[in-house]
Amino acid sequence: HFVSVEDPLPAGFEPVDLRFQTEDGRGVTRNTFDYVEQRDDRIFASSQRLRPGIHELFYLARATTVGSFQAPPSYVEEMYRPALDGRGSAAVVVIRP
Repeated sequence: HFVSVEDPLPAGFEPVDLRFQTEDGRGVTRNTFDYVEQRDDRIFASSQRLRPGIHELFYLARATTVGSFQAPPSYVEEMYRPALDGRGSAAVVVIRP
């Protein structure tokens, strides 16, 4: 119940807001989360109730800067029981021209 997910974007990326219909949204699957918010540096999603199983958060991000960047791990927790949490793994992302 009341699960939140934060997925920090690596430097060199920006989220693409598909609500404005200015980008091609093909291939972006509907999320099972009640609420998804795109911030400049991360994607935040929450749901009042998630059924047991695997849930995926889909979004589109655009590479804006050439370079090698550290992608921080994503983080999930039950909002009113923060002892129930989990963290993904970090990665290195390389953007080439």
